[in-house]
Formats: sequence, C-alpha cells, structure tokens
Amino acid sequence: MTQKRFASHADVEEKTVSFDRLSEHAYAYTAEGDPNTGIVIGDDGVMVIDAQATPVMAQDVVRRIREVTDLPIRYVTLSHYHAVRVLGASAYFAEGATEIIASQGTPDASPWHTIWIIVRQLLLPFVARQLLRPLLLRPLGKHPRTVKFVDQVSILLVVYTAFSAAVTQGLWHEVPGTALAGLVIVDVVLLVLALSLTGLVARHLGFNEADRITIVFCGSKKSLAAGIPMANVIFAGHAVGTVLLPLMLFHQIQLMTCAVLARRWGARQD
Repeated sequence: MTQKRFASHADVEEKTVSFDRLSEHAYAYTAEGDPNTGIVIGDDGVMVIDAQATPVMAQDVVRRIREVTDLPIRYVTLSHYHAVRVLGASAYFAEGATEIIASQGTPDASPWHTIWIIVRQLLLPFVARQLLRPLLLRPLGKHPRTVKFVDQVSILLVVYTAFSAAVTQGLWHEVPGTALAGLVIVDVVLLVLALSLTGLVARHLGFNEADRITIVFCGSKKSLAAGIPMANVIFAGHAVGTVLLPLMLFHQIQLMTCAVLARRWGARQD
C-alpha cells in the first residue's frame, strides 16, 4: 500500500527555482509557481513569508537571501497551515529567527488536532445520543410529527448553508458548465452503483424485502450534515464550497432518486 504523504509529492519534487527582485526591499522565491516564499528586507532584519515544505528546501531560500543581504532573518510569517508552507520553519532559527507570525489556526492545525475536533463535533454527540436513547425514546415517541419536522428542517438548513456558501464564494461562476455536467454524471453513476450493489448484496444475504429497502436507502446515504462540519475543520480558511460541490450534487440527486423509490415501494406495499 502506498504511504500517503502529508505534503503532496509535487511540493517536494525537484523544480526550477527563480529568485526575483520585486522592489528595493522585496524578493520572490518561486519554484515553477509553487511553492513560493516572499522575502522582505527591513532596516535591521529580514522577514520570510512561508517557509517551504522541508528544512532542506528552506536552506536554499536562506542561501538566496544571503546573496543579497547579511541581515539576520528575524521573522517568519506563515500564511496558512499547509505543509508546503510551514514544515521548513525550523531552518530559519539558526539564521536568527525569533518570531513566527501566524493565525491561531496554523499552530493548532496538526492532524491530531483536526481529528479531535471532528470527534468532538460528530462522534461524541453520536455516542451521547445512543446512550440517551433509552431515556428519550418514549417521550420523543409521543411527538413523532415534531421530531420529523425538526429532523427535516435541520437537513434543509444544512443544505441551504452549503449552497449559500458556494454562492458567496462565486463557485457557480467559477466552475465551467462542462465540469459541472461531468460531476453530475459521475455522481449519478456512483448512486446507481451504490443502489444496485446494496440491493444485490442484501438479496444475496437473504434479507426480507423491508430490510432490503432499508439497506438500499442507507447504503447510498452521503450526508451533508456530517460532511460540512468535517470539511470546515479539514479545509478551514479555504473555499469549502469547492470541496463540497461533488457531495452537494450527490446529496440532491440521492434525495430526489430515493424519494421516487420510496413513493414507488410505498405504493406497492399498499
């Protein structure tokens, strides 16, 4: 099995590097467009903006800086927490760096911190719900319409939030129509496969019709209610709408398709 790298393979490949003077006190270190590092030379020190993906790669930035100034590198600014921006930061301490400037999310954005936030927001409430179910089942069972209304409104608000965020980010203007059509086709194919495979497996395992219907519905479920909080944590500070677009489309297609199936199967039972 191929080990997944924290920094993408493309970020640490050998690239052609350029070191360009932008103004009297500013330079740009670029490696074929990315990763990039900015250098600002002040009166008593240097600021480096984004540290590169590894300390070895950062050493090349240091070498280029030493070609234009002997001032100490006092400040390292991290624009965001991607590995290609932050993992080389340690190389600058030997050059005099005394301060790292970053948003609160940057030092907190370790994989374990991200996992803990997801566990806290999704898994712990799920566990609490299961533990409280024996106590809540009877009183909630007396108000099925209210429970159903709250459930449906919650899903509606989640979907509305996701689509609204996509609109404010200009997603629908940025994604070409051909790409959108391609995503719809892929989502339809995935849904057909999910519905077909779950139905065939349930039939093969000998489940009765009621259980097969339940398995078919559950097997194709991709919930924005869980997907959006996870995406907001993992991709914090980025255009989450772009990441969620395939899931948003799949969710709508799945809801419409399963609504038709539910109506058909319900009529057959009647």
